[in-house]
Amino acid sequence: MTTAQERPKYRVITEEKDREAAAIGTVVRSASGTIACRYDQERCVLLGSRQPVEWGFLSLPLTVLWDPEDQGAAAV
Repeated sequence: MTTAQERPKYRVITEEKDREAAAIGTVVRSASGTIACRYDQERCVLLGSRQPVEWGFLSLPLTVLWDPEDQGAAAV
């Protein structure tokens, strides 16, 4: 069983400049609950959808669920 003390602390993106700086491959949850993965510099793919949408479409704040640049991230 995981306790509150063991849960990971997620990084939160609150500003547009930080959203734009997120690495390709970053997985986030938007303020509206949408889960998305950054596909390229301009687009992302939403969980459950095949069509990319604009990365800027995601409403702030974004909770970073996985960042490919974090130490220890698995190679894709």
